Amino acid sequence: MFGVFIESGNIVLSFRCQMKMMFCSFGFIETIKFHPVLTCSEDLQEIDENCSYFTEQSCGYCAVLFVVVGRECDCVEIVMRYGSVVRVLGSPRSKLIRNRPDTNKRLLSTCFGNEESSANENSTLFEQVCGVVTNTYADILEIRDGKLPSYVRRLAAANPNIYAAAICSADGEIFSVGDVEVAFTLQSAVFPIMYATAVQLCGFELVSSRIGHEPSGDKFDAFTLNEGRIPHNPFVKAGGIISAGLIKTIHKQQVDAFQSVESLVKKCTGNACQISFDNRVFLAELDQNARAMALAHFMAETSPFLAELDIAELIELYISACCITVNTHGLAAIASTFAMDGVCPITNERVCDSRLTRDIMSLMYNCGMYDYSGRFAFEVGIPAKSGISGALFMSIPGELGIAIFSPLLDNCGNSVRGVRLANHLVQSIPRLHLFHFSNQ
Repeated sequence: MFGVFIESGNIVLSFRCQMKMMFCSFGFIETIKFHPVLTCSEDLQEIDENCSYFTEQSCGYCAVLFVVVGRECDCVEIVMRYGSVVRVLGSPRSKLIRNRPDTNKRLLSTCFGNEESSANENSTLFEQVCGVVTNTYADILEIRDGKLPSYVRRLAAANPNIYAAAICSADGEIFSVGDVEVAFTLQSAVFPIMYATAVQLCGFELVSSRIGHEPSGDKFDAFTLNEGRIPHNPFVKAGGIISAGLIKTIHKQQVDAFQSVESLVKKCTGNACQISFDNRVFLAELDQNARAMALAHFMAETSPFLAELDIAELIELYISACCITVNTHGLAAIASTFAMDGVCPITNERVCDSRLTRDIMSLMYNCGMYDYSGRFAFEVGIPAKSGISGALFMSIPGELGIAIFSPLLDNCGNSVRGVRLANHLVQSIPRLHLFHFSNQ
């Protein structure tokens, strides 16, 4: 455990390799300059051998919190300036919290207190969620239920021990724990963005004549349509294919069609992470695309516009969108963008209009968790969308976005650790449920 504690004018530096939690608290003064700046593993080894390092510094009271969760920290530079952003550089699992002296004291006790302090009514919702995510990190990480998706070879090779969670506030602050820098493909977690792209290009009326808005009650990739002979909603496989087809009717060139989706992903993340593409997963899925091709041909009978498209190119676009990669920070920013009425909280750019955002949030609430959607809405009560890579994001309207990545899946295709954390969050903070009232 490496930590910096400032209290009564003392700085205490200590390091324990076996610990996974690292936190630093700084004095409430304009500028703090202190040493040592850790620059190599030898420094950490020396500190570990000596157990602790003491130095005197006049600092005032503890007011700023910075947290890093991870198993490695080979190079750490700590820089703090009152009123600016606090950063810990060099750790592959670092996270950022904007320096807010008026709230950091509460966040300190929230993140490192007991279960009751995590839901302290004097804390903001963001602070409470950060506290629960921190306090449950070790327990959630120990969950070994679920299995990797064997039907996609590259995804079946994922590390089952990976677990990361991030929260993005209404102000664009991001808190995270775990393997937050690990990039992963969005898979069907990209469907809300594909649907938004289709609506922005083609208009709500046209898209609604091609894709329904109700839960299907069937498996994600089932050969079923609603009474109007269109996909039940945009978040089943058939609906994702139709969204891709509608995008293709506007962007005839494959690269333009893909970039229209990728561009909206970038706007939603607000540069919180690097947006990339996993070509190995793409090629693996393209090699196993028989069901997607069959679904497209199946729907072409009642959606004639599909018959006018090159079905092979359509499925290639569909799979390409699923193989866009983000990390947990980026997914949390996407979740927060939908939570904040379509405005990215990091850039303050309006990404979707209010009507479209409302529609997407409604669909996420009813249809976002595959055939587990009804139970998730009942038990958790938060608009959410998951993907078979292990991605899961939840959007609390007007408040914040939560993202989880962990590859082990349940029988419905949702992240086991993600669903477990979602349930624990609502149990600890009941007002996260959409239909919780303050007098309950």
